Amino acid sequence: MKSFLEIVDLLKSKDVLVEYTDQDLEIKDITYDSRQVEQNTLFFAKGLHFKEEYLQSAKDLGACAYISEKKYKIDLPYIIVKDIRKAMYIVADYFFDSPDKKLKMIGVTGTKGKSTTVTMVKAILDKYLIENNQKKAGIISTILTYDGVVEKESTITTPESIELYRHLSNAINSGIEYMVVEVSSQALKYDRLGYIKFDIGAILNIDNDHIGELEHPTLEDYVNSKLKMIDISEKLVYFKSGNNVEKIEAKTDDIEKISYDINNPNADFNITDINYENLINHFKINGKEFSINLFGDFNVANATCAYIIAKNFGLNDEVIKETLEKLKIESRSTLFVTEDKKLVVTLDYAHNRISFEENFKFFKKNYPDYKIFSIFGASGGKGLNRRKDLGEVASRYSEKIYLVPDDPNYENPIDISEDIASYFEKKLDYEIFEKREDGIKKAFIDAVDYTILFIAGKGSEHYQLKNGGYEKIKSDYEVALDEIDKYNNK
Repeated sequence: MKSFLEIVDLLKSKDVLVEYTDQDLEIKDITYDSRQVEQNTLFFAKGLHFKEEYLQSAKDLGACAYISEKKYKIDLPYIIVKDIRKAMYIVADYFFDSPDKKLKMIGVTGTKGKSTTVTMVKAILDKYLIENNQKKAGIISTILTYDGVVEKESTITTPESIELYRHLSNAINSGIEYMVVEVSSQALKYDRLGYIKFDIGAILNIDNDHIGELEHPTLEDYVNSKLKMIDISEKLVYFKSGNNVEKIEAKTDDIEKISYDINNPNADFNITDINYENLINHFKINGKEFSINLFGDFNVANATCAYIIAKNFGLNDEVIKETLEKLKIESRSTLFVTEDKKLVVTLDYAHNRISFEENFKFFKKNYPDYKIFSIFGASGGKGLNRRKDLGEVASRYSEKIYLVPDDPNYENPIDISEDIASYFEKKLDYEIFEKREDGIKKAFIDAVDYTILFIAGKGSEHYQLKNGGYEKIKSDYEVALDEIDKYNNK
């Protein structure tokens, strides 16, 4: 339990308070979701589309007070603040007793590779922790959320500050020591991380992405949001030859910085001898041999970042090496080859220019004589620059393209596909589908001798964002496995 008036005093000390009801109350919980309200909950009325009926619903369910940037006519004690987002993390930090200070915190951001890297980090830590009879590491990522209490498939990358702090609190109460957090540019821009400080943070790369009215209005805004990772990390790991690296290095004078790169002896950790053979990626980090079950130089870089983070906590090379060798991340840079070797099927979460370019670079290097059929789409209402980027890059390398829905939300998926097609750099054969599954199946039907099917965007996700809600779908991974079995059994 926390005190309503203590929260008032805290917000006043942070110069966020405007006015309040002078009435002390016991606060049992905090939330911004009216569906999660229980008795004695302090409710946060936030969001551009917030409606008074949500507050009424919260009151009916037991909310004892609310925090907002405006006063409502509903009869409830209130706290009016200047900035609701700032108030959220201030109160969350207080309510959950600064949980990040009691955990070993790891944060990873970047345009591409965040989910893969945090999954690698957790896997390495888990092997070490289980062998030493300790609790597995917690994780908050696009793929999975696990805090010792909650374990679920995720639908967003980094949750709002109240939920983020709640997960950290759950981790402490569950005896968890390490927490790995995938950090989005939106979380950095809007201060969802609040007062959290990472023991070690990583910036994998910063490229042109998430540009649009609902996300980042300019590339500069996006880059500056990513650079905030430096301010909330005790140490920083970064890829030395990535775009905007000069801005990263310029901002890291006051913290320890650790660089990694491919074939660059000036990096602290130099990756050499990358060799993809028999579906295994072999490479060396400062002369030590490693391997992973993921294709592409970009995943070698991700593995190296995970290696550096694990070494920071004293883990030995053998634990890291063995974990990376055995780790399989479903549909993240997953590659299948049919029994007759004539069809290569790749699944990847690729959804921006840098990820598309890296995939096609790998295809051209390792399967130079294969045609490429690409199956992908783009999200509705956000990252509008992706439509141009993906259309240009895919048309440059593909013989045929199958445009399918990818979280269209409130937009018509056919309109999104037609928009992507308008950016093709050359005339080529393409089809538009109303369902992802239909597009993938048609690509298998059309595939003839020596073809790569590049299935991008959704991977193993079983949902699709449509009209403000999540609609269940058969994952790309499941569809692809079924079609591969049919092909092999012909």
